[in-house]
Amino acid sequence: MSSKIEILGIECESRLGITLEERKKPQKITLDLVLTLDLTAAGRHDSLKLSANYFKIERLARALAEKGERLLIERLAWEIALHILDEEPRLDAVSVRVHKKPASMPKAREVIVEMTKTRSPRKKSRSS
Repeated sequence: MSSKIEILGIECESRLGITLEERKKPQKITLDLVLTLDLTAAGRHDSLKLSANYFKIERLARALAEKGERLLIERLAWEIALHILDEEPRLDAVSVRVHKKPASMPKAREVIVEMTKTRSPRKKSRSS
């Protein structure tokens, strides 16, 4: 059985943008995470050990977003998804949405990129 945990509206400041000028100062972005895993045992036994540590995952995603600089929000979403899968072996998949108000597009409210990474069956069987 597959279940989901959603962590929505993680506020961060990140150095993103195509131009050096755009990356000079951190910009406000928002992250949404959707964690896919089987939560049956966690629900049955009321145990965090049987779920995903979403406090740890939120801190990891925010730390990655606020470290370094990137040209594309696509790159940030990809990095976060890969790191979360590496840190949480119980996850089957993770979706990362990055929301950004683009400085170069003043008439657009925001640009959103969503990246979903699924654990490969071989890797999952080794970490289960």
